[in-house]
Amino acid sequence: MIGTSLHRYEILEELGQGGMSVVYRGHDPDLDRDVAVKVLHDHLAAKEANRERFRREAKAIARLDHPRILDVHDFSEADDEHAYIVMEYVPGQTLRERLDAWGPPPPEVAAMIGLAIADALDHAHDHGVIHRDLKPENVMVSDQGIVKLMDFGIAHVVDAETMTQTGNLLGSPAHMAPEIIDGREVNPRSDIFSLGTVLYWLSTGSFPFQGDNPSHLLREVLKCNYDDPTVVEPRLGRDLGQIIDRCLLRDPDERFESVTALATSLRDAIEVIEVSNLDEELASYFRAPASYVEDFESVVVERLVDRGHEAMERGAVPEAMAYYDRVLAYDPGNEEVTGQLERLDRERTRRHWLVIG
Repeated sequence: MIGTSLHRYEILEELGQGGMSVVYRGHDPDLDRDVAVKVLHDHLAAKEANRERFRREAKAIARLDHPRILDVHDFSEADDEHAYIVMEYVPGQTLRERLDAWGPPPPEVAAMIGLAIADALDHAHDHGVIHRDLKPENVMVSDQGIVKLMDFGIAHVVDAETMTQTGNLLGSPAHMAPEIIDGREVNPRSDIFSLGTVLYWLSTGSFPFQGDNPSHLLREVLKCNYDDPTVVEPRLGRDLGQIIDRCLLRDPDERFESVTALATSLRDAIEVIEVSNLDEELASYFRAPASYVEDFESVVVERLVDRGHEAMERGAVPEAMAYYDRVLAYDPGNEEVTGQLERLDRERTRRHWLVIG
């Protein structure tokens, strides 16, 4: 298809492909701009029902207008040879590509990325659009460090009989909510489950649900069987760990009632880092992850120590211990915290002997 045209769009190069479509970089000569052209695979486009779903989803997505959602400019007509969507072209990489190269960020940065994704989902849900296939490969990070969500609704295009090909389940089973696998009604809380899997991966560097083959993986998702994220990554802390756990509950009614509620909990959990501008903070991280993380971790440790001391002064020992545990996960040899814990241990020992004496 490279070197040809779809309608007025010149196809220049292939950007990537998946189980349902191929994405090309194209050029719109009328507006003199590059675009991304997603073309549904011919064997899927051959079914009229799939083409109709594709067009219906494209129309719904085209109504979305949000800086964190990839714009849809155009889409194919019913009688076109190929079924395609023309989208905003964003030079950059997917979130999967970025983290494969740099490794997982600190948990607080993972939460900030989650907030950016939640912001996009919130707008979509307000307009009646459910993503259905949220995964790291469907999140773009522009060269300027802007997080953008793409491929809304694409997983709904194919019907049940086209859900597998060459042994791969379309729709990313590692991120599918159990109700999608069960064939039950999909709602915004299905996206919350998928966002929970992304938050888990961002925070720990591994996916919550894993299997030797697609069937095994699906069984693990249906059982919601995964390792405690705070054990996999001790820096995560109780609050962020509980947020992930709530996203990944099997019963949709027990998850966060909305993406807005999830975002509020994420903001509360990372309140210690005092982020004033999410866009600027994420752009700083994506521009230079290594140097950002080095500076960031020292700031986080300092603030966690201060919070721990404040809690101790209030007599809130369990709260203080939670802060100190996170400090030691970041900095196992932190002298200020180890000294405080030694003093606390000596005080407990003294009180014990006073009681029994």
